[in-house]
This record gives sequence, structure tokens and C-alpha cells, in this order.
Amino acid sequence: MDKIVFDKVIPFPVKETYSSDSDVWGKEVTFQQGLNYHVCAPSGTGKTTLSHILYGLRHDYDGAVLMDDKKAKSFSPDQWSVLRQTEISIIYQDLKLLEEYTGIENIQIKNRLTSFFTPEEIIANAEKLGIERLLEKPCKQMSRGERQRVCILRALSQPFKYLILDEAFSHLDEGNTNKAIALINEIAQKNSAGVISCNLFEDQHFNYHKKLKL
Repeated sequence: MDKIVFDKVIPFPVKETYSSDSDVWGKEVTFQQGLNYHVCAPSGTGKTTLSHILYGLRHDYDGAVLMDDKKAKSFSPDQWSVLRQTEISIIYQDLKLLEEYTGIENIQIKNRLTSFFTPEEIIANAEKLGIERLLEKPCKQMSRGERQRVCILRALSQPFKYLILDEAFSHLDEGNTNKAIALINEIAQKNSAGVISCNLFEDQHFNYHKKLKL
């Protein structure tokens, strides 16, 4: 997928409250493969809604989302499933981990769909994030920051052209944030992929090609 275009998209949840100064809602915006985008989105402006529209979890909006000129609303569940396995990945703000499962089990649920990483590569990447000791631990026994790093590795364990970050580092200290950014950059570059990072405030986490505000 070379590009994702938002053509005058206005989500129903923010229809009455969004600002006409938004660079995204009600405008035409193109997200190009291989480029990094920062979306600065204060609370209530639709940051998570944007992430979920990009990932195909929400379709309650006016306007059109075009993926290589095809309307996203026209995709079947099976087509979305393929896109989520091979072209679009996401780091959720609310993580969406299976709490009873171990770290490695959560990661393998994603990885086994495409066998993107070998078992050895999963271990090596876990070491880069400092979570190798947690792989056999149930997620319900981990801290929020530990679970967030498991979520990051899970999202990287597939092919993707776009990686969506929804407050992906909100529970990490500076050191662990830098480790996560380094690994994301490494895997994204191998995939010739871009990052769409949605945060409450502006940041310098990535070499952004374009900054937008909601």
C-alpha cells in the first residue's frame, strides 16, 4: 500500500467539537509509505479515533479513507484481516494484551501468522527492549511499562508498511523509550515502512517528515 488518503474525514464522535484549524479532520491528508508523521492530538480531539480508523476498527465517519485509491469502507472483514497481518500494525494505547498469557505467548499470537521473526530473533529483540526475562511471565503480573514493551514487540512481529503508535511510550522512562524507538526505527527501515505517531504533545521521537495537529 503506497498511500492512505483522508478525504474530508470527520468522525461522528468529534463532529460537533472538532476545530476547523485541524490539519486532519475535514481536510485532505496523505500518509505516504516510508515517511514518518507526528499527529499532535490533545485529549478529546480524536487521537485514538484516528488510530482506529487507520487500522480499520472504526468506520463511523463522514468523508472517505482511501487506501491506494480504494475506499476503506468497502473492504470486507477478510480483506482487513490481511491488511492487519501484512501492511498495517498498531501499538494500542490500552495495549489489548491477553492478561492470562505470558509475554511470549502474546507475541507469538501475532508472529505465527506470518512467521516474521524466528524464535531467536524474538529473543534478541526482547533483549533490546530489556524484557527478555519477562517472556515466560503472565502479563497480569507485569507492570504497565513492562506490558507496554511487550505490546511494542508484538506490533513489530509482522510485516508492515505503516506502524501506528497511540501514546506508545506513555508508561516508559527515557531510557526504555530510547530503546523502543531504536528498535522501531530498525524494523521500520527493514520494512521500508513509515510511522504514524499520535501523542498528546509534540515530541522528537522520530525523524518526522510531517507534523499535523488534530
